[in-house]
Amino acid sequence: MYGIDIISSALRLLNVIAVGETPTDDQAETGMAVFNDMLAAWGLERLMVFNIQRLVLTPSTLKQTYSLGLGGDFNIVRPNRIERVGVISLNNPVQPLELPMEYTIDSAVWSEVPVKAISSTLPQIMYDDVAFPQRNLSVWPIPTVGIQFAFYVWSQLTKMTDTQLDLEFPPGYNEAIRYNLAVRLAPEFNAELRPDVAGLAASAIAKIKSNNIVIPEAHCDPALVARGRKAFNWITGE
Repeated sequence: MYGIDIISSALRLLNVIAVGETPTDDQAETGMAVFNDMLAAWGLERLMVFNIQRLVLTPSTLKQTYSLGLGGDFNIVRPNRIERVGVISLNNPVQPLELPMEYTIDSAVWSEVPVKAISSTLPQIMYDDVAFPQRNLSVWPIPTVGIQFAFYVWSQLTKMTDTQLDLEFPPGYNEAIRYNLAVRLAPEFNAELRPDVAGLAASAIAKIKSNNIVIPEAHCDPALVARGRKAFNWITGE
């Protein structure tokens, strides 16, 4: 769906334009700005994130602190959230070994590392200061051999840089975008928001969150399970 079609659809729901009409340049510019603000806000909610993406990045130099963001050591779009991080050993390039790292945004954890300038083959801890526009990622110990980092990050929805851009979204997002953009554009154009439009906007968001929710798997402490069994039957108590 083209950006201008998304904006036109939202404005028709508000009776700002009629069927067959196209938005003026000012209306299109306002619609694009509000659209991008809406997607940026959605990108901060875990249940609006449709995918956790694995990014494997190779540092060009071995040091303690790396910048992540456009123009940084890792020159990619700054992710809103990093879920977890792994370090990849390249001792066997045919079968690289990924090991989990302790990833933290808590400065207290990093401050408890007494001697930070220690080197070793594989780092164990990564501290992220969550800075903007580039995150600063400090690792301990400082790696001494070639490695890679595996970042598990929140995927981001495509923003509209041009109203003629063809945008694609996962199933269900088109409906949510259409009706929620109308909700957000109503005060911009002093338009009356119909109750059915507001209801469909909320319903579409609820469907997306229901689909994106990750249900954690319950585990039982082995000490509570009879020998030779891997599960606890809560019905029988055995």
